[in-house]
Amino acid sequence: MKPLEAVSKVVKISNTDQRIFAYWSDLRNIQRMIPPEADAEINATEDTCTVTAKGQTFVVRLLEKEEYKLIKLGTEEGTKMGFTAWIQLKSLSEYETEYVRA
Repeated sequence: MKPLEAVSKVVKISNTDQRIFAYWSDLRNIQRMIPPEADAEINATEDTCTVTAKGQTFVVRLLEKEEYKLIKLGTEEGTKMGFTAWIQLKSLSEYETEYVRA
């Protein structure tokens, strides 16, 4: 099976790179993004988030971070549906940041 490849999207956010970095580099915030109807059990720390839904469990880890510039997330090795995601930040002005997900 061919691996899924997502195309990056660049967006501008009216906020500081520091605030965006702080939000995405704390995996406890993932709980806020999963809707209640997903019926998922989520256990998170700052660096790890375990999600169990529909009999499947996967663990997302903070793999790498460079303050205010880069956050790299990924699943544990051996996970059936493994993935790696990058979030890159570029400050354009005091309250405008370019946000790239890959």
